[in-house]
Amino acid sequence: MGSMGDWPEFQMVSESGEVSQWTREVNLKEQDALYLVGQRVEVDYVLQRHRPKSWDRGAETRCVIEIRVADDA
Repeated sequence: MGSMGDWPEFQMVSESGEVSQWTREVNLKEQDALYLVGQRVEVDYVLQRHRPKSWDRGAETRCVIEIRVADDA
């Protein structure tokens, strides 16, 4: 759990060694059990770049399109 122990997250390491944090996304409660240490995960996402004059001065956010978790368990 991320933040203050109240947000479902997982951490993944890319093939290049980059570590990133993501929210665990599921369609059914049972799918949450697929998020296991060492399980292969693929994340499709888009970067949303905000306008330079916006409140966050042009920051980028990652908008998740799909998360695929291997069902090898």
